[in-house]
Amino acid sequence: MPEPKRVTVVNDNPEFLQLMQDLLQDASYPATLVDGDRDNAFELIQASQPEILIVDLRLGSDHFRGLEILKLVRDDETLRRVPTVICSADSWGIDKVRAEVEEMDQVAFLTKPFAIADLYRVLGELSAAAE
Repeated sequence: MPEPKRVTVVNDNPEFLQLMQDLLQDASYPATLVDGDRDNAFELIQASQPEILIVDLRLGSDHFRGLEILKLVRDDETLRRVPTVICSADSWGIDKVRAEVEEMDQVAFLTKPFAIADLYRVLGELSAAAE
């Protein structure tokens, strides 16, 4: 069995970050948590050297800051190939950005609330694709 990938989770909700840390730890994924409201969130993502990235679609205000972060990641030489999960409770927002990220490789979506099994399935699929 391959070694679990390093996962960086970007979200503005401390409770969600803690939950994700627990879920990832339970499945032996090394995790880094980033408060997506921080001005230096992108620098923190770079420093974490993720092998998989989970980004909340809506960070802070009402606009799709998670999409902005994804675009920065795809423009960054060292991060551009990192598989990414866009996670949100905003199913309308996910539908709206789905077309925009359609041409990006290795982007998956998780709508909150999601089943733990769905999280692990998506991580497994992205891990296998990254091999």
